[in-house]
Amino acid sequence: MSEWKEVKVGDIANLYQGLAINKKTDYLLVEKSTLPLLRIKDLQENTQEFFVNDKEAPVKCIVNEDDLVFTRTGIVGMVFMGKKGVLHNNCFRIVPKNDEMYLPFYYHYFNRERMRDYLTNISAGSVQPDMNHTIFKTLKVPFPPIKEQKAIAEVLSSLDDKIDILHRQNKTFEELAQTLFRQWFIEEAKDDWEEVSLENVTTKITDGSHTSPKTVKTGVPMAS
Repeated sequence: MSEWKEVKVGDIANLYQGLAINKKTDYLLVEKSTLPLLRIKDLQENTQEFFVNDKEAPVKCIVNEDDLVFTRTGIVGMVFMGKKGVLHNNCFRIVPKNDEMYLPFYYHYFNRERMRDYLTNISAGSVQPDMNHTIFKTLKVPFPPIKEQKAIAEVLSSLDDKIDILHRQNKTFEELAQTLFRQWFIEEAKDDWEEVSLENVTTKITDGSHTSPKTVKTGVPMAS
């Protein structure tokens, strides 16, 4: 691994603010179009409730699936890729100044709870946090060579895919367990099944230790 430089975000990227919906711009909203308005709620939940006129939408506010989107007001520091539509004013998109910045690498760099907490803490605003462009542009970030950015992003994206598969498998198993429980103990419960108290079928029922035992280097692990 080569020695990584550290640069300010503003040195390698431009920021483009989302569309502010107000009395001057609400004429852009239409019943249906190919450009959904992407509020923070829509980014989080993949919803589409409002749409912007395809022909009149400001070009700088339009995001595509390979763009990096950043939330800046209220909920600060959430990052998204794979979205398409017109970005709302409480977000901005990050656009590289040249080909030496690989957005998937910086998606993974910013997509950390520790980073979100840090950005929230340094954001302005007394009522709700607001990450303005000036603050964000002064952030210092690692700037590896482009080949290393791509290699790291590829590994992390592969891990994300595997984690997503495991989450979906766990959900499937949980649903299967619930189905079997209902089937065995509710739908197919036998009329002649006897109900008894636990004390009638166990030898001892007790809780854990009420005192903390002395810790030693080896022995039996304690569950607390």
